[in-house]
Amino acid sequence: MEPEISARAASTMRQPIRNIQTTIQVLNDDDSILDTITGHVVDGTINYSATSLTRRTGTLKMIVDPEYMPSKTSVIWFNKRFRVYQGIVDLTQYPREAINFLLGTFWVSESSLSISQQTRTISISLTDKMAQWEDLGLEEQLKI
Repeated sequence: MEPEISARAASTMRQPIRNIQTTIQVLNDDDSILDTITGHVVDGTINYSATSLTRRTGTLKMIVDPEYMPSKTSVIWFNKRFRVYQGIVDLTQYPREAINFLLGTFWVSESSLSISQQTRTISISLTDKMAQWEDLGLEEQLKI
């Protein structure tokens, strides 16, 4: 059985002009949402590999507001998880809202900051959240 796509989502995907918007939900340890970041991502990729233990990896390049500067108390730090959505703005409706499609949930594995007179950007490397079990066996010992 194929998943159903709403008529609005299907119509939005068929638009000849697509305004793309990336939304990031920053998650805490218990998967509660700490913050939602929209409109700051300027570049990025999500990679899928069937041959790697870590199936999904990615990078994001974001414009940095002072509140997102990397530190232990910032929402952008190593113990945080990101739920990444790619949205297409529905140009047929007002107000113009994005229809978001979940790309995955990722750990922040690396970040680097670049500051110049023109821009301040942060580059973030992402690793699939399943990587947390990389060194553990998922099977249980069978007792007879």
